[in-house]
Amino acid sequence: MAVRGRRYIQLDHDLRSKPQLRQLMIELDLDLRTVLGALALFWTWVDIHGKGGRVTFASRSVTDESCMTQGMCHALERVGWARWEDETTLIVPGSRLFFGGGTRERALAADRAKRYRQRQRDAKGPRHVTSGVNKKNLKNAGVRTHVREGQPSVSPAAPRPNGDGSSPATPGLPAWAAKIEQRYGLRPQRGESMPAYLDRLRVAVPRRRED
Repeated sequence: MAVRGRRYIQLDHDLRSKPQLRQLMIELDLDLRTVLGALALFWTWVDIHGKGGRVTFASRSVTDESCMTQGMCHALERVGWARWEDETTLIVPGSRLFFGGGTRERALAADRAKRYRQRQRDAKGPRHVTSGVNKKNLKNAGVRTHVREGQPSVSPAAPRPNGDGSSPATPGLPAWAAKIEQRYGLRPQRGESMPAYLDRLRVAVPRRRED
């Protein structure tokens, strides 16, 4: 399990079977476990003291001491896993394959962000989308809003009669719809969406003529 705040190096799953590793065992005359341990010490040391696989003030003798293996620097040079730009500047080709600090930190940060978003969603509960209707504007117009299966619906607030005793038009209706509503005494049904109510108003006139 990853521990927050620590740095890591990556090891290739196929490292054990790499020809370079076998060659290191021959060059150093050491067994597999010892060479793997020396490599882990070497790559960790480079990751701590280097930048982008480049370590300054790192002579060959210092490198041997860092991985506690005499002749390690020459063996690494022979297999192409290390080279010296000058006597004290070590270069590790393909260092991105071994040093996973940045990758692991990004992965941990992404995991934390994912868990945080999930907690936020759990705290808020299921969300309802009011597609095509601005609930705030409807509320300001005196219309109560209902959400059923993710679709907005509207119902008029309790109508107050006009001076002539007629009921006012449903808030939010266009002028043509308000005229039809007043003429035929129609009202939105409970839970009926605004688009559905407008469609019903459009067909109200021909229906009345047929009746």
